[in-house]
Amino acid sequence: MSKLANKVAVVTGASKGIGAGIAKSLAEAGAAVVMNYASAKDGADKVVAEIKSNGGKAIAVQGNVAKAADVERIFAETKKAFGRLDVLVNNAGVYQFTPLEDITEESFHKLFNTNVLGLLLATKEAAKYFGEEGGSVINIGSAVTEIHPPASAVYTATKGAVDAVTRVLAKELGRRKFV
Repeated sequence: MSKLANKVAVVTGASKGIGAGIAKSLAEAGAAVVMNYASAKDGADKVVAEIKSNGGKAIAVQGNVAKAADVERIFAETKKAFGRLDVLVNNAGVYQFTPLEDITEESFHKLFNTNVLGLLLATKEAAKYFGEEGGSVINIGSAVTEIHPPASAVYTATKGAVDAVTRVLAKELGRRKFV
């Protein structure tokens, strides 16, 4: 029996790159996968088709994780399609390096809204859907918090926040069987 048989996972930012790879791996391990995408529908549909052609279960759901209404819809669609939720992978993120002199309020909020607020909104909503046995939340960080490249102040700050939020939520949610 597969490790994740009868489990359901939501992967945010799953239409390409790391998110697509995570979605495929979860499906290969037996999970039904809900692939969230913000704008790359073609990429998400391609990965869904690949998972299904390999005998897996997957759907794609559009939504901006920085918007509460979209996040609520992502999880409502998950429940509608698969009836449960066991795993959330917070992968959605904006990767942008900007030198200090070019940082704007708009660029700052774009990164923080997706990389940090999106993670918080998705985790908050997922917690409502985890069953009695709990669930797993996996947050995707970055080595950038250790290497501190030039022109990465805002991006590095968002990933540092992801690390801190992950540690806080592990303590806050761990007692509720969310790990």
